[in-house]
Amino acid sequence: MDDTKKKRYILKVLTSYLVVFYSIWAVYTILIEPLIEKGPLLLNLIGGNFIKLGVWTLPSLILLKYVFEEKPLDYVKLSQNRLRGLAYGSLYGVVIVVYVSVSRFLSSGELKFNPFFSLDSWIGGVLLIGFTEEIVFRGFLLQKFEEAMGSKYANAITAVLFLLIHFPKWYMQGNLFMVEFMMNSILFIPLFSILMAVLLKKTNSLWTCIIIHSANNFAMFALGA
Repeated sequence: MDDTKKKRYILKVLTSYLVVFYSIWAVYTILIEPLIEKGPLLLNLIGGNFIKLGVWTLPSLILLKYVFEEKPLDYVKLSQNRLRGLAYGSLYGVVIVVYVSVSRFLSSGELKFNPFFSLDSWIGGVLLIGFTEEIVFRGFLLQKFEEAMGSKYANAITAVLFLLIHFPKWYMQGNLFMVEFMMNSILFIPLFSILMAVLLKKTNSLWTCIIIHSANNFAMFALGA
């Protein structure tokens, strides 16, 4: 397969994948997740997180292995440069927590830091977030789009896609129509995505992105943001 055909093939597969992925996730978030949240705590903790792993992470790894014929863990950069990724992730993770805390204090005039937030948020929003979101967006989509159209466009497209995947949840929370919330999110999330792309390139390890994403969410939950 020549280079042009390869790029077209990648874009065709990614387009089909994204249509299915975003459709399934929107239906799940709007129709199914509210039912799970009303159920027993164990169902919420295990069921919701397993569903996200099944809808987000597993399909991307399957596509890499059986459609693109890659070694999934190597491709998403989980199996190499672990120490380098952990070191950079820890360093920038601390920076993120401090930045979010200072920003919160400057905007509200107070700082209430509570690390004892809900177990569901700890498991799904902090501990598993890298495996459910970073593998898909930085490990899979960013790098595949980069193969098809170069870093500049890949970074921009991935940033927009990362923003859009949050829309169903924001709709259910009522945040989609809150102007201040949306303005802050539209600025922060694409910039966060681009920062993750830069650090992935610099460290050649997805562990950097995983730890920073976890640190960011930890700060948000601990500050009640």
